[in-house]
Amino acid sequence: MKDNPVVLWELASHDDKRSAEFFRVVFGWEVEFDERVGFYRVRPPAGAHPERGIIFTLKRAKLPFVAVYIQVQDVRAMRDRVVAHGGHIVLEPEEPVPGSWVCLFNEPSGVTFAMLEERQQIHRQGTRTRKAAAGRTNRRQQRAGTQAGPGKRGRR
Repeated sequence: MKDNPVVLWELASHDDKRSAEFFRVVFGWEVEFDERVGFYRVRPPAGAHPERGIIFTLKRAKLPFVAVYIQVQDVRAMRDRVVAHGGHIVLEPEEPVPGSWVCLFNEPSGVTFAMLEERQQIHRQGTRTRKAAAGRTNRRQQRAGTQAGPGKRGRR
């Protein structure tokens, strides 16, 4: 992969149902609640990028946020490049679900982004297990509870 496209976004909202309905009605996107993992899955029209999104209600964080995920081939190597070019690692690379590695980082001005390395296309095939999905949701909620404010470095 030569490019590093944006492949996923997530919206942490105070009211996920209201936010999901907003995007469904205003933009005509397919929005479905996934009871297995406890959040809404969003599919913009075919061919749109990023091609998937997630909406969930904040559990501990005070402020809503949007996270943008950049697909990379080697999350550990890209982690080192982020640091070498003035970025700050918010969350070291981890595997929240089998086959998917995530690393959160702040670019030099403090805005948080995420890198995603998918070793298997498990999200698109819908083969995640309930246990793995629950683990991802719990870790996302833990990260959201420690989010830094705008322009600040630190854990989300």
